[in-house]
Amino acid sequence: TISTKARNADYDVIVGSTLGTNDFYEGQGRLDGALCDYTESDKMEFLQQLVKCGIKNIEMEATLTASFCRRLNIRAAVVCVALVNRLHGDQVDIPPDVYGDYQQRPMEVVYRYIRKRIDEEDNGPPAKRGKSESE
Repeated sequence: TISTKARNADYDVIVGSTLGTNDFYEGQGRLDGALCDYTESDKMEFLQQLVKCGIKNIEMEATLTASFCRRLNIRAAVVCVALVNRLHGDQVDIPPDVYGDYQQRPMEVVYRYIRKRIDEEDNGPPAKRGKSESE
């Protein structure tokens, strides 16, 4: 699986669901947008409810991409990097070099996954390869 490839790359991996929203601020329960009709308490209640539902990530772009791929019958997956634990705050506060590394991780994980699938198509699953080599 893709999560196995991420673990093999020594990345912290949390498998869960992603909530797709219409925007970055109100839809994600942020308090720092131009319009905000809720309190810190409302925000925390919202985030805790997401935790209870197994939501591990909030984003707004993947829904469109996933629906486009599904409509065209293209197999696709969403790989996200969480830059902030929203239960501890709303602001991304990481050094630029760490941010750059995080941007590369999804591509590396997906590349490893695709490479494995291509190898299996060319050579068969690892269990069958090992068996035929020993026979």
